[in-house]
Amino acid sequence: MHPLTNEIIASREWRMRELEDLKKVGILALNTYPQKVKNQYYRMCIPYIYAHWEGFIVESFKQLISFLNDSTVSVAPIYWVMMGMGVAVNEAVKKQHIQDLALAVRSSAGSESEGRAVNGTPAAAQSRTAKRKKGAKR
Repeated sequence: MHPLTNEIIASREWRMRELEDLKKVGILALNTYPQKVKNQYYRMCIPYIYAHWEGFIVESFKQLISFLNDSTVSVAPIYWVMMGMGVAVNEAVKKQHIQDLALAVRSSAGSESEGRAVNGTPAAAQSRTAKRKKGAKR
């Protein structure tokens, strides 16, 4: 097998042995104790089991990251995929922004009492344009 796989399996086996020992203590040593003590022991096992699980996950990911950093995996394909996704998301955002602006213009034009001009521009905007043109002629 691959050395990375062997390291992960060795870590798993060590943790399984630890958990088996914990189970033996619970089964063998606690038989003479009252139920209250047994329940306390079982509650204390939960953080212990979680710590082993979290430790295994963290250690495995560290080994995996170390392996990937040391290997000669090409990142160029990943770069181009990420670049393409970025461009696609930007285009989708632009389209949505344009649709939102068009909807806002339509709703604001519908609320104006003056109505619309022939080309679809709100009358208030046309009057501002006319004032600018008038000021430019002087």
